[in-house]
Amino acid sequence: MKLKIPLLTLLLLISLTGIAGWLGESSIKGAFGITLGEVTKSNKKRSESFTPKGDVSVFDNFYYIFANDSRRIYDISAFTHSCDGFEKELQTLESKYGAFSKYKQKGRSGKYYRYASGDREVTLRCDRYYGFPMAISYIDKEIKSSNAVIEKIVEDAKTNFYDGIEKIIKEDYINQVSKKIHSEWRLIKAKAGWTCEVKIIQDREGNILDSNISKCNTKDKRFIAQLQKAINKSSPLPRSPESLFSDTLILHPKVKYDIDLVKSIRKKYKEGDPKAVAMVRLLKSMLHRKNYNEDLIKELKQMHKNGNPVAIEVIKNMKKMINEVEN
Repeated sequence: MKLKIPLLTLLLLISLTGIAGWLGESSIKGAFGITLGEVTKSNKKRSESFTPKGDVSVFDNFYYIFANDSRRIYDISAFTHSCDGFEKELQTLESKYGAFSKYKQKGRSGKYYRYASGDREVTLRCDRYYGFPMAISYIDKEIKSSNAVIEKIVEDAKTNFYDGIEKIIKEDYINQVSKKIHSEWRLIKAKAGWTCEVKIIQDREGNILDSNISKCNTKDKRFIAQLQKAINKSSPLPRSPESLFSDTLILHPKVKYDIDLVKSIRKKYKEGDPKAVAMVRLLKSMLHRKNYNEDLIKELKQMHKNGNPVAIEVIKNMKKMINEVEN
């Protein structure tokens, strides 16, 4: 006896089979140009930072984790320094995937949301316990569980990764502050290795509220005074990342090589260097009221005549520099 199936019924069965297969496939593919399950070309052992593609929203740090054996990616994550835009990011995700469910992370008090589809899930968190409070992760649980033997090692690697990023960002910020101070530091004479400990009190805008110089390995008063002047002129400092902000900064600015400005100018002056010659002429003209603001020079000389210590020091240094350069 032959089984007769109407054509319409057959087409319906085929369609339902196709739909069922489609429904069984997760809607979570990946993010930022990386696909869950793809085999990484990274030569790292477990994780890799990457430059994202497409819309990165509010995030600015990106990495993925892959299975140690198959090298397939099972965790794509992005982080940022604050929770600004958290609600908007959640709305964007829900409009793409559907409603996210709220869940609690043991020992944490932040906001945690999750959307699951098949063996994959998307999680979004806002928890100021972490150095990077806001984070999003796209996870393939099947690949992750197959890699369970090294899961603890991977989690340790993630923690070290976060700490490593924070350390890099903090060091980069301190370098920016140091560069700002060095750019304002006008040294006339100094020895390589001269340094001091500088304590700076700042507000969140980088404005210097107070500073203190101590533990110098030289007693050269001019060197210390020039450093203090450079600190004062450096305000406001570059702004600190919000999550790493500290109102107190400790720096150790250091002279990298011997500096003797007068000796350098003297050498160039004797060699006929046009800039050095022009500088000496300028100093002379200032003293003789030529090609300069005569009112200012007149006032300076009157102050010198009246015994003003600042005016005496200024003219003394100008004469000394001219004599040192020419001789």
